[in-house]
Amino acid sequence: HYLIITDRQKVIATNLDKDLINKDIDKDLIYLIDNREDFIGRKEIYNYNSYVTIVPIIASIDSLGLIILLNNEEKELKNLAKFMAKILSDKLNI
Repeated sequence: HYLIITDRQKVIATNLDKDLINKDIDKDLIYLIDNREDFIGRKEIYNYNSYVTIVPIIASIDSLGLIILLNNEEKELKNLAKFMAKILSDKLNI
């Protein structure tokens, strides 16, 4: 499994490829942040075509970024992604 964490504009953390840090996010990801939508399915993210689970990081009433989990298998990782987003949002609300 690989993880990408974004803010509203760029990648802020990943275990996939360190060159992705500070890379801008595309309009599709911005749409998910702005509309607080999840996405589960096959998608190309930063030239990696894999099965992804994407959930927004919501703190208070603000959508701050995304948790993106990439997986080679078609697995449902929504609960894990939501758990990670909750941990981050709780830390940001301190």
